[in-house]
Amino acid sequence: MAWAGDAGVPATNAATWATIESDPGVFTELLARLGVKNVQVEELYSLDESTLDSLKPIYGLIFLYKWESQSAQSAPVDRDYEHKGLFFAKQEVADACATQALLSILLNSAEVDVGAELQQFREFTMGFGPDMTGLAIGNSDLLRTAHNSFSVAHPVVLEPPADDESSEAFHFIAYVPVQGRLYEMDGTKEGPIDHGPCDQETWLSAATKEIGRRIEEHPSQGIKFNLMAMIQDRVTVLEQEARDLEALCEELRGKEGDEVEQLEHTNSLLATAQAKLHAEMERRQLWKEENERRRTDYFPAICSLLRALASEHKLPELVKLAKQKQEATARS
Repeated sequence: MAWAGDAGVPATNAATWATIESDPGVFTELLARLGVKNVQVEELYSLDESTLDSLKPIYGLIFLYKWESQSAQSAPVDRDYEHKGLFFAKQEVADACATQALLSILLNSAEVDVGAELQQFREFTMGFGPDMTGLAIGNSDLLRTAHNSFSVAHPVVLEPPADDESSEAFHFIAYVPVQGRLYEMDGTKEGPIDHGPCDQETWLSAATKEIGRRIEEHPSQGIKFNLMAMIQDRVTVLEQEARDLEALCEELRGKEGDEVEQLEHTNSLLATAQAKLHAEMERRQLWKEENERRRTDYFPAICSLLRALASEHKLPELVKLAKQKQEATARS
């Protein structure tokens, strides 16, 4: 998991957008809140072909990386993208890059049912330039409310000094195949970055090669990257698979000969599909609980605990012990 906070994005009069965690449970619920149907987000721990094949169809990739103002651009910007009907937006609001990465895939993918409201937004912004489209995103109540639904407004916010060189900014971008070409959608650029021709069989290989190149450019950064895929909803896929296998088992029951062995094999496949479905449903419940914790305000409880410790004169000793532990950790 990682948090994204943008740098190099101009401030506007749009209401504040919160930083958002790079987590599949967060992004999957965000998609649902936007009205998108039959889609989820899955975190990728490997770029090997078998892993990617197991998740197909993949509609796009979402890449989080440490933002650097001088990062090199490996391919040209497509200046003619508007005439080709591509959706692209400049990022005009800080910390909106997570939602913009999602929109870059959703509104450029004919296979995804984005729902009525996002379809209306797509139609509304047709003909807008990238700056105006970015402002439309920043001022959309639907997008901002869904995006901010995973955070709590705290009465006290601690911000690092403006000149704090240790602070880091992270940024989301998207890779999506559109009209036979692979595009990198980055709201800090002037337009979609064209990585060349591709088709449904080759675009993932081209995208992962480019992502691998970017990671290798910064080997000293450690684990400061995160990659997720937008895929078809796994619950829907597994439920359909289980129904199909159940129907086949019913058809094979009572038959003789080779069908007996086929029935045993089909029953085994059905058990596997049901186990995968059960595991996916448990994971969804865990995501739900984690997201509820993300939007729970623990500040009042912490203040009450500190007051109770102070009233019993235990707070100074606990602060002293905490400082000693911190110093010991720094020395080790």
